[in-house]
Amino acid sequence: MTLVDWGFLSKTIGTFTEKDLATMNEWHDLTPKFDAFIETRFGQVGIEKMSYFRRSEWLDDSCMKLAISHIMDQDQDGHGKSRIGGVNPLFARVFDDATKL
Repeated sequence: MTLVDWGFLSKTIGTFTEKDLATMNEWHDLTPKFDAFIETRFGQVGIEKMSYFRRSEWLDDSCMKLAISHIMDQDQDGHGKSRIGGVNPLFARVFDDATKL
């Protein structure tokens, strides 16, 4: 986090001037609020998770849910149903364990 994110005053760092405070307030007003969610077939994905696409760290669960959901929505049949299926690894493992018994 940067000094602007925390918004505190430390004498070892320096002091804020009126111009610094105005710039900080403007930055907070212009920065998009990350309280929104995108609804996917796998559940809600927070908008702040999408900010990772701007960097190289986009392979987290929420972004993968959104990307896979988008891919599945792109390939639909004539009835509007996806022709791509997804398998939850949890169920695949439970099935494997059940067959071993």
